[in-house]
Parts: sequence; structure tokens; C-alpha cells
Amino acid sequence: MPPEISKTTPTAVITIERHILMEQERFPDSSGALTSLLYDIALAGKLIASRTQRAGLADILGSAGHENVQGEEVQKLDVYAQRTIYQLNDHTGRLCCMESEESKDIIPIPEQYPTGDYVLVFDPLDGSTNIDFNVAVGTIFAIFRRRSKGGTGGMEGVLKSGRQIVAGG
Repeated sequence: MPPEISKTTPTAVITIERHILMEQERFPDSSGALTSLLYDIALAGKLIASRTQRAGLADILGSAGHENVQGEEVQKLDVYAQRTIYQLNDHTGRLCCMESEESKDIIPIPEQYPTGDYVLVFDPLDGSTNIDFNVAVGTIFAIFRRRSKGGTGGMEGVLKSGRQIVAGG
């Protein structure tokens, strides 16, 4: 017999997935592409967090041996986080391009995959140099709508005002 639930106990646990679905219900004409994109970003965050928690055991702490476009030393976990986000989103047909703090140029969607209506801009592991000191790190992202249907997104698809963000975290 299940334990009795008090009137003050919520009946539903609000997970990130449940929250995203509840928000999608507010837009009956939505295609679900943004919902799926947010799921993929949430999954990437979970994978990155799991690897970050085990970094000392998995021998992925420390420098990767090169600098990013800002002149910062790239950490091994930066490389893992970048690859994880890219591989979860390059083939889905939801993005026209991506842009990352770790990349000098726009990250195009490979030609063999369809492109979509969104642009993903992200820092795969903000604060990665803090990991050696047990300080907080995280993934930062923003999603914008593609400006035009033609092309692959390019710089004009990425350079937008913050007021045009569709979702971010």
C-alpha cells in the first residue's frame, strides 16, 4: 500500500523535461523542434556534469595543450563538452548553425544533414579552469531563430541582439 500523501505534498515532480513540455502546451501551433532542442541541451548538460564529477578519476583534468579564440588555455573537459554538444545537435535538422566560445568560426551543420530554424550559441564549459579548485562550472547557451530560410545561418544568423533570444540557460 503506498504511503499517504499529505495535502501540502505536490503530486507532480517538475523535472526539466516536464517543464519544457508544459511550456510547449502554451503554444498549440509549435512544431516541437525547440522542445527537442532543449531536451538535447539538457542531455548534454547531464553528460558534461557526469564527466566533470569524475574528472579526477577519468584523467581528463588539465590543459588540452592549446588556447581558444579568447587566448584562454583550453582544458580537456572543454574539448569533451564541445564535442558532446556538437554531436548531440549536428544531425537533428533543428539547427542551421552553431557558435561556440571554443571555435573561431561559425560551426556549420554538415552537408549530409538537414538544417533547421534555430541557431545555438554556447560556452560548453564556462569556468573550466576552476575545476582544479572545486569551484562551480556550467554550460551557457542561447537559442535564436534563423533570420532567413536560405543559406546555412552564417555570421548573420549568429550576430543578434539579446532581445531576440528564444531560450537560454
